[in-house]
Amino acid sequence: MVVAPTYVMLRDETERTTVRLARRIAAIDSWHASERRLVLIDGKEVLFRSGDEPDRLRGPNLAWAWVDEAALCERLVWDVLLGRLRLEPGRAWATSTPAGFNWLYDEFAHDRPGYELVISRTADNTYLPAWYLDQLRSAYTGAFASQELDAAFVDVGGAGLFLPDRCVIVDAASVPAGLPAVRRWDLAATTTTAGDWTVGALLAGPHDGRYYVTDIQRGRWEPAERNRIIRQTADMDGEGTRVVVPQDPGSGGLEAARTLVQLLAGHDVVAERETGDKVTRAQSFAAQLNAGNVSLVRAGWNRGLLDELRAFPRGDHDDQVDACAGAFNALTGRATKLVWVA
Repeated sequence: MVVAPTYVMLRDETERTTVRLARRIAAIDSWHASERRLVLIDGKEVLFRSGDEPDRLRGPNLAWAWVDEAALCERLVWDVLLGRLRLEPGRAWATSTPAGFNWLYDEFAHDRPGYELVISRTADNTYLPAWYLDQLRSAYTGAFASQELDAAFVDVGGAGLFLPDRCVIVDAASVPAGLPAVRRWDLAATTTTAGDWTVGALLAGPHDGRYYVTDIQRGRWEPAERNRIIRQTADMDGEGTRVVVPQDPGSGGLEAARTLVQLLAGHDVVAERETGDKVTRAQSFAAQLNAGNVSLVRAGWNRGLLDELRAFPRGDHDDQVDACAGAFNALTGRATKLVWVA
């Protein structure tokens, strides 16, 4: 079964192109236009259907299904078709231009058994002339260009600051040795399961204009456990890594910063008094990341960081973004005022 979002889209493009290509390779035994049914020379049948009313897709036992422009279909279209795959090989495909973070993103953009995501950018289409690609590149900008030309899942209509699909995932062995490094901590005020996280982000660079997020420590810890982990992490990072801890306004923040600095005796540690809003502090880091100049060392924390970057500044949590942006600003000298605490 071949499905398109609407009858018009099915008739004008998906069905027409499929039948034309099948004729080109002499694969058609007969074409029954009124039934929207194609019979191939090996006896197999292809049904063409609209996804306007998903429940009408129920009934046939299918060996395979293809949903074209799947992002424009309801999630129910995909779910119904999966329930019809009762014959071998039992495979389904979905092709689409991404359209934000809808069901297509939830279904395919994460590592899942039996699923594979294939990114095909406009420039990968060898049948398109160079002038056409140049024309589109000059007309499309920002997140819309990332969606339409680079097949990226982005929030075109929102205020997303980061384009996390521009990040490069690398193995730890590919990070050049001896780079300047900063571990920036963002401390949570609560340890509840629904609250913020304490995060320590380690950034290194630059090397040939590239920056590396090499580690993320993240948890909801009681103060004593948190302080133990901060000290332990500093010892593992080594003396060549600067540690930046926050200094909140007021005497309480000063005392907490002093405690952390004393805890990290023997390390290069400073307390940072933050000024400005989170978005402003993150802009320099976002500029480098969106230009493709930020790499993440392959690790289990990658997915959580990428999801948080994608949702920032409207996500439920922004602790990892704050920590990464703070580390980047300290690493590049763009940090807000650094205050030594004796």
